[in-house]
Amino acid sequence: EFMWHELEPSDGVFNFTLLDVVIDTLEEAGVEVMLGTPTATMPAWLAKKHPEVMTQGPDSADGLAAAAVQFGGRRQYSFNSETYLKYALRIVTQLADRYGRRKAVAIWQVDNELGHENSDLDFSDNSLHGWRRWLKHKFGGRIERLNEDWGTTFWSVTYNDFEEVPLPKYTMPGTPAHTNENFRSNMSPGMLLDYRRFRKDSVTAFANHQVDLLKNKVDGCITTNAPGGEWSKAVDHNDVFASMDFPAYDNYPVWGGSLAPTSPADVALSLDMVRGWAPNSSTGWMVAEQLIGAQGHDIIGYTPRPQQIVAWSASTLLHGAVGLAFFRYRAAVFGQEEFCYGILDHATPRGSGRKWKEAKDVFGVARDHKSIWLTPLRPRVALLYHSDNIFAWQAQPQSTAFDFATEASRLYSPFWRNGASVDVISMERLVNSSAEEIIGQYRVVVLPAPLIVHRADIIVPLLSAFAELGGSVWIGFRSDIKDERSQMRRKASRLAELAGVFVEEIESL
Repeated sequence: EFMWHELEPSDGVFNFTLLDVVIDTLEEAGVEVMLGTPTATMPAWLAKKHPEVMTQGPDSADGLAAAAVQFGGRRQYSFNSETYLKYALRIVTQLADRYGRRKAVAIWQVDNELGHENSDLDFSDNSLHGWRRWLKHKFGGRIERLNEDWGTTFWSVTYNDFEEVPLPKYTMPGTPAHTNENFRSNMSPGMLLDYRRFRKDSVTAFANHQVDLLKNKVDGCITTNAPGGEWSKAVDHNDVFASMDFPAYDNYPVWGGSLAPTSPADVALSLDMVRGWAPNSSTGWMVAEQLIGAQGHDIIGYTPRPQQIVAWSASTLLHGAVGLAFFRYRAAVFGQEEFCYGILDHATPRGSGRKWKEAKDVFGVARDHKSIWLTPLRPRVALLYHSDNIFAWQAQPQSTAFDFATEASRLYSPFWRNGASVDVISMERLVNSSAEEIIGQYRVVVLPAPLIVHRADIIVPLLSAFAELGGSVWIGFRSDIKDERSQMRRKASRLAELAGVFVEEIESL
């Protein structure tokens, strides 16, 4: 997945010798291949020839003034660069034409961990031009509609033309981003919500360009590997996976600097959410990367204890995964991931070591208990979220202690602790449902901190009818106080009324 230079050592010159040997060897051994498109790491010649394809960081008060990302890492391209997209689709076309009908290539992975490591945010000129195009489309070319939605008369930031609209960079008054924010800008909350929607759509569009190309050229299934930290990014994996065959996820309960693993409840919450990304509930999902050793680029984290890998892996299967691959087979001796340990460490003889045995144990468990983990789940609890609500919280967390993922975990954990299976799904999944259909599937619906209720005109009456039919609705704080423009509502919370309460005052703790 990171071999673009190997495959195209100079502009338009392709060399598939190494990859041919790898795929031929695996095919002869009867091993199926998951082949990643190499677009997460551009070659040096492309960066030199077109430096304008690079992404750019946000301004901030602590000296990071629109830092341009430099070549040498990964995910340093702008999702809105048409130049980069042209080169990306060219190398993907070459791969698909060469290997698309090979029987051994069972799965195609688009890019790598889309939107990870702050690559979802981009303040480059490419992003600015894409942002203005996106706004013109959303508002039908009418700048007065934008001004109304964003409330730009406040602080006299009204725009006469879309070409006047900037990216939401650092402005006065402001402070550096807090630990629970992914960047800091004190511009209109409506603008900040739309900016994250734009970034979400940019990531999805970049992936869809590759998916559309591959669908016409390959026999294998198509997916991508989603990273962790799902609710801290300007990405919606429901959108990303909508055009793919099934979701895939990189399960890392520990990472560099971790003093302890992610709690079992939080791991379970993430796995339930991944299952909910599936375009069709019957497709299942897979673990593209299951951590098996200590990890980190420069700061190294917690080393998994004996049998911990077996427990984490078995947990993915019990939450609906139908496939699992470990990261990695053998630890690398060079590069930024030298300290990302694998089934075999740097000097561990093949066929030996604790992790080799535990990896075999995982697949033994999978074979021996196939009837259990391949049985479809029938959760009676649904935890509902929506990207608009999460983006609104990212822009205005209201407390330095607030984090949406933590709040969702607080409401999820009691069910997990008592062995109740939970679907973690987008509110969008319910929009075309009836209350009778929902009560037929769920007994409890949980809404963590629903500041904005997606399609409230449909969802609120649906939840009310669900409750009247005997369903239980758990509603978090700050519920239904904003509309879908991120403006404050002038009426009482409809969800508070559903719960039979009236909220007179609020305070952030």
